Amino acid sequence: MGYYQDEITAESSRVNESIATIFFGSQLYQCLWLQRECLHLVSLTVLKRMKEIAIRKVVGASGNHIFNLVMKGYFWIFLLAAGLGLLCRLCTFQIINGYDIQDQLRCEI
Repeated sequence: MGYYQDEITAESSRVNESIATIFFGSQLYQCLWLQRECLHLVSLTVLKRMKEIAIRKVVGASGNHIFNLVMKGYFWIFLLAAGLGLLCRLCTFQIINGYDIQDQLRCEI
């Protein structure tokens, strides 16, 4: 018994949608995990620098100054991670949907 081309195309389309759903769920989980770990990293830094923060507060530093002091090192890390995450997500969805990334990069450059 043979299969018609329409059935094979429909089956491959369903498989691609299932894979895309799995990848989306995995990326959502990874984003939530990354946010959790970033908060842990910041809280550990605050705990480590608690004496410094307390001294600055006693001397008269504002809350904004202390916030900038703590977050200065992490802002660029968060920005870089967000950019790389978006780029990886774009590439993943292009691979799943069957696009040739090298052809598109040649066209964009």
